[in-house]
Amino acid sequence: MYINSLNYFRAIAILFIVAGHCLGISDFSFSTIGSKTIYNIIAGGTTPFVFISGFLFHHIFSKNFVFKTFYLKKIKFVFLPYVLLALIPILLSVFAKDHTATTPNYYSPTGQGLFSQYLIPILKHYATGSMFIGYWYIPFVMIVFACAPLHIRFINLSTQTKGTITAILFIIALFIHRPLLYTSTIAIFQAVLYFTPVYFIGILSSENKELIYKKFKNKEIYVLLLVIGIALAQTLIGKEGSYNKLPLHYDGIDLMLLQKSILSIFFMVWLHRFERKKIKVLKSLADASFGIFFVHCLVIIVVIKTKKLLHFSFPPNNPLIYILIVCGITLFSFAIVHVIKKITPKYSRYFIGS
Repeated sequence: MYINSLNYFRAIAILFIVAGHCLGISDFSFSTIGSKTIYNIIAGGTTPFVFISGFLFHHIFSKNFVFKTFYLKKIKFVFLPYVLLALIPILLSVFAKDHTATTPNYYSPTGQGLFSQYLIPILKHYATGSMFIGYWYIPFVMIVFACAPLHIRFINLSTQTKGTITAILFIIALFIHRPLLYTSTIAIFQAVLYFTPVYFIGILSSENKELIYKKFKNKEIYVLLLVIGIALAQTLIGKEGSYNKLPLHYDGIDLMLLQKSILSIFFMVWLHRFERKKIKVLKSLADASFGIFFVHCLVIIVVIKTKKLLHFSFPPNNPLIYILIVCGITLFSFAIVHVIKKITPKYSRYFIGS
């Protein structure tokens, strides 16, 4: 059964992703308690994306599951666009950079010869998604997809066992936090451990959707107030944005993970109100969501380079400017996706995932 409201959630989720990535280019400073709280609600948009992925895995793929068919589609429509779009910046980084003039880092050559000087750095870039903001999500999610047989086994467990596993993994995630990206390939596996309980919450929400809809019907406002309260608490203790650290270093409880997991439930329930309504804007955004994910990163890079070239900055601390930038980046990315789909309707998913 097609769930219209979840498709609308996909549209909102990609807006959160774009909005979070536009924070750095808008020249907007979140300096007051109120604005910092809003920042904490906007940031961390990956969690709803993962929640939706878990929900859809159960709703669409878990019945009559064939791993080979499932993973081959992910390779063609998720991993291949990533490989193609990332190829040029990776090659420029590896072949054009004068490594002798820069401080050695994780991507520096490990020795002389074709393999050590070029192939290993290229593979490291692909393994960490270092070339564009947000691209780390692809190697991360490909590992998640590779674990699909384990997720099927999870689905077949008793409700109590699934709840216990999810609760334990969620508590672990609250303390390990998101990884310090682009520092090592291991960071991607930390991300897998961190987001797996969110993926499982998505699965459980799909399994129990009717109960959740009934339980929270007309009570969404209380769920949203809880989200705002957690975001405010995060602000008051001096935490802004996502929590990132080494896994074994203690730095408190990750309130962002808690907040965004509850926010995912809020959108799932609230958008169910519009299940029988056709909202063309949200449907169009949802249909192009993966394409927008891939393209908006490139658009943001162009904006950053243009600002630097022209020595230009936006009027500081203007929320209207920030909103316009988010809308502009989203619409421009959507337009690019639309044009590519028009030009290559049969092959666009291989290039941009949509």
